Amino acid sequence: RKIEEYNKEKIKALDPEFQPQVQELIILGRALGVILLIKSGYRSSEEQDRAYAEGRTTPGTITTEVPGGSSWHNHGRAVDLIIIDPNTGVRMFGDEEVAVLKDLAEKMKMQNSDVVWGGDWTSLKDYPHFESHKNITIEQAKLGEKPRLNNYKEQIAQALKPSR
Repeated sequence: RKIEEYNKEKIKALDPEFQPQVQELIILGRALGVILLIKSGYRSSEEQDRAYAEGRTTPGTITTEVPGGSSWHNHGRAVDLIIIDPNTGVRMFGDEEVAVLKDLAEKMKMQNSDVVWGGDWTSLKDYPHFESHKNITIEQAKLGEKPRLNNYKEQIAQALKPSR
């Protein structure tokens, strides 16, 4: 119950268009038999700068490739998830965690092609990371533009529009 409340608070801080996608991830996690905890959702630029400094100018491991303002977390369009085994209440790590995240990503992408999984990246693989920003660049987001997610009704209307 505490995890649900915690996740609800994290989801509230996200971009409203991204919130249903994160809720769907949590539902898919339940269907896979695990509990998902949102480790990180919206992040301020200052928080992102601290994360970026890790392993570079402060002790720790490099976990992000971009400074503040350049992360989808800064725009409420990304989450990092922790997988919890409901039988033990313990966080999954290693191959077991990656296998569940991969399965989750595959199922989510079948339902929503707007979602990007960090495990698909060629450089710094970020398995717990999911984001959505279809049809927009980070530079556009910095200027305040919003992503245009798949609008199937609009696409159908355009396809049925008589040509001139």
